[in-house]
Amino acid sequence: MKQPTEHWNSILIYITTEKLDPETKKYWAMKLVGTSIPTFNDLNQFLEQHIRGLMASGQLGKSAKSISQGKTAASHHISSNSKCVICDTEHSVYQCKTFVSATVAERNNLVKKHRLCFNCLRNDHRLSTCKSYSTCRKCQKKHHTMLHLDNSSRGKGDDSSDAKNSSSANTGEKEVASHFASEEDNEDTHVLLATAIVKVIDRSGGQQLCRVLLDQGSQASFISEACARNLGLKRQHSNITITGISGGVSASTRGKVNLTLHSTTNDHAIDIHALVLKKVTGWLPKFMCENNDWMHLNGLQLADPHYFQPGNIDILHGADYTGSVMLEGIRKGKRNTPIGQLTMFGWVLSGTVPLEQQRIIHAHHVTIEAEDILQKFWEIEEIPTVKHLSPVEQQCEDHFKATYSRRDDGKFEVELPFNSKLEQLGNSKNIAINRLKQVERRLAKLPEQRQQYNKFMSDYISLGHMELIPAEETGEIVGRTNYLPHHYVMKTAHSATKFRVVFDGSAKSSSGVSLNGCLQVGPTVQDDCSTVLVYIATTLSNPSHSSKSGCG
Repeated sequence: MKQPTEHWNSILIYITTEKLDPETKKYWAMKLVGTSIPTFNDLNQFLEQHIRGLMASGQLGKSAKSISQGKTAASHHISSNSKCVICDTEHSVYQCKTFVSATVAERNNLVKKHRLCFNCLRNDHRLSTCKSYSTCRKCQKKHHTMLHLDNSSRGKGDDSSDAKNSSSANTGEKEVASHFASEEDNEDTHVLLATAIVKVIDRSGGQQLCRVLLDQGSQASFISEACARNLGLKRQHSNITITGISGGVSASTRGKVNLTLHSTTNDHAIDIHALVLKKVTGWLPKFMCENNDWMHLNGLQLADPHYFQPGNIDILHGADYTGSVMLEGIRKGKRNTPIGQLTMFGWVLSGTVPLEQQRIIHAHHVTIEAEDILQKFWEIEEIPTVKHLSPVEQQCEDHFKATYSRRDDGKFEVELPFNSKLEQLGNSKNIAINRLKQVERRLAKLPEQRQQYNKFMSDYISLGHMELIPAEETGEIVGRTNYLPHHYVMKTAHSATKFRVVFDGSAKSSSGVSLNGCLQVGPTVQDDCSTVLVYIATTLSNPSHSSKSGCG
């Protein structure tokens, strides 16, 4: 740190600030000015002033009371057990009397028997994935001190005394809960959770597809804030503290919404109340799983056909509505195959499934030839004559070649290259109508621009670019219909095109997805910068070519 050892301000400040709450850390950071390193005396004075301010405002000690008095809803989605796996009592393993009183050899056998981590004695991971920085206090190797084996034989009393010291030393260690635990001898399988695809009615009456996780370990249902915003649901005030693993506070709700879930496989529907969270959970499944044709699941209409692909979870369907969703019907197969459960949304799958294996072949045969090296060098330096397209750009090229045609009037037409987001396209008619009303109000004050706007629209109709929609086709089908909002642009600097109307394909629909967002991006039509520069250099070095180009 380039500081004399007698001045330990930096290390003392670091240790002290790490023990502060986030709000106090923020005020301390705001107090720092300039680039000079503060002293521990500065931090001490800040803490004294901060404590006096909290005492004067009466806020000292209120935060803990407010949490204990608030309403709580416990969600145990993918939670780990906090009980001792040896005696099934509410305490840690290193505090277990049975474990402490045993010999070192017996403790090692207990750890192996209950599949515990040899370093932190937890049962949600193995030693190779342990995140604890603690090591044995006797040999500094990565195992718990209570599991240390000496070369000489030791008595049971010595083991107990060392166990007590080790137990007291480890009680202050920070424990990190893992939501996705995998075992060393079972790395080719993954636990699949029950998911379903449902249709949800949004604020405008349309339907949007959402992915739901059926979780019987949660006392409430939840929805992500992004999903609630895309659906345009009316949010009610709700401030509930969510507790999870070991009863710890994990999050607070951001409101409550009412919504209706419709099955995509039948006519069933259910109304639920869901608490709004910033994020419900991570992607599920975490890894790509094998999509096998299991015999016991053949012919089932799945609620989530893409259950094996990692994807986002929009809604967590808790145990408060599970009884209304679950139906009679279950299918079981062999080991490491999923279980099928019939619900009103269709059949959902859960249980242990194999992971998708990616086979990698290594080739170590290498030949080096001077002629090949020179040839590759010149090929790299040579200006490319063929454009290398990405897979998406190649799809656009193939789509154009397969769908373009020439009409009788000599004009060409081609189908739009839609991507997988087309089904997420929401309502757009009201947005287009509101934009039209804005344009009308603006043109009412500008008669000259009004005439130019009318002329532009009339020309569009006469050229066949625009036509009146029949009354029976004025409805709106989500994912099939899109109304383009428009506005006009007036540029006095351009003498040729001062006035033009712009149709906004980037305007987002009610689901937050625009028409442009539903289209694939094709290759760039214009030449890149390097090609233009090479062309200019070639033209300048060849006057005859330059004169020919100028005459053309």
